[in-house]
Amino acid sequence: MPAFIRVPRLNANDDHLIVADIQVKTGDSVSPGQTVAIVESSKATSPIEAKNHGVIIAVLANVGDRLNVGEPLIQFESRKPLDEAKKSSLRVPDEAAPSWVDDLRNKAQPLAGGHAEGDSGWRIEANFLFLGEGVRLASGVHLKANTIVLADGACIGEDVRLHSGEILVGEGARIAARCRADLSGGQTEASRLALGPASLIAEEARLNTCRSIIIGEQSAISPRAMLFTHSYWQSVLDGYPALFGDVIVGDHAWVGAGCQILPGVNIGDGSVVMSNSTVVDHVASGTMVAGVPAQTIRHNLGQKLDDKEKVTVLSQILAEFSDQLIAKGCTVTESGAGAQYRIERSDLGMRQIVLLTHENGVSADQTEITDEMIVISLLPFRPHNPEQPHFSLHDHQFHGKEDALVFELRNTLRRHGIRFRPYAWDSNHKRGLR
Repeated sequence: MPAFIRVPRLNANDDHLIVADIQVKTGDSVSPGQTVAIVESSKATSPIEAKNHGVIIAVLANVGDRLNVGEPLIQFESRKPLDEAKKSSLRVPDEAAPSWVDDLRNKAQPLAGGHAEGDSGWRIEANFLFLGEGVRLASGVHLKANTIVLADGACIGEDVRLHSGEILVGEGARIAARCRADLSGGQTEASRLALGPASLIAEEARLNTCRSIIIGEQSAISPRAMLFTHSYWQSVLDGYPALFGDVIVGDHAWVGAGCQILPGVNIGDGSVVMSNSTVVDHVASGTMVAGVPAQTIRHNLGQKLDDKEKVTVLSQILAEFSDQLIAKGCTVTESGAGAQYRIERSDLGMRQIVLLTHENGVSADQTEITDEMIVISLLPFRPHNPEQPHFSLHDHQFHGKEDALVFELRNTLRRHGIRFRPYAWDSNHKRGLR
């Protein structure tokens, strides 16, 4: 199983050490006593040695980095030497799946006959299957796995062909046209593709599910990206590595177009992989990486905004939205410095959108909230009328009745990365204002 070689404590006075040298790279085999890195304290330099036989999965630091004692320096997978392993397969890393993976898997029920087909030309082959409400399968879709779960609102585009041990697609998630998943490298108990709620695998992505590919909630894999869970060709008897490992993409992450993600890589929450990069090492949460091989170019991508800053951002979005409405023939009047918009059109009548920033049910300009308003709230708000359209940023839920104007606003917020549950929602722009 994966383990870490960590920065040691060399003396009682130094809590930080400097990485003086790295003597291994991803894919290298190591044996007990082999020096993998050299670190430097205020008093001396010291080698760091491997304690077990294994293969380097990731080098987590660079020469010159200043690291805390106990911080991981290298990740490796313990393996027996080849003369002890005999003909056994190399070990698969333990699964690190989020809870929603099991939640989806538990929905599956036996599929009579082992297959299902649709009028549009889709075909499913599975022993266990669950299709949620509002699932959309386009023509030419072919899914084959022991267990297939497509949660409410999941969407599979035309000519998508997926073959895996498990295919688990979360609520409102989408796999776009001409994507492929295959089992080259051999099927194992860990063979699965799991796509989290409201996430996207874009057109023509290529996925190898010899091991697990798990993509978290509200994350995106861009067009023509390639994710691999195995890497082998030359003989291990000639000293070449044969690598197998899960690929884990965290929540709110974004992998750019044309990227290659290699076996065993974890991409942290909120991170960005720039287009056409090749990722060979783990990507820390909230970082941007780019290049071949990918290197960190930015840290701390996400920021915690206070309510005042969020109001400023939302006011800018609503200003853009008002321009969009004017282009569609609406008369829009703003009041309260972006807190409220009055919208009029012959077929709509008079509507109002209000940004609620106070818990007591008044807007930033002290306008009292009435039932017919469309509300965006930062703090908890419970309308008197349960059908009142309400975008709650407190719990990221949409409540109430949806019409063309509400739909138009929801799509605008989505295009700024602001999503609301239920994720099982049809984002077709034709449902908006004409």
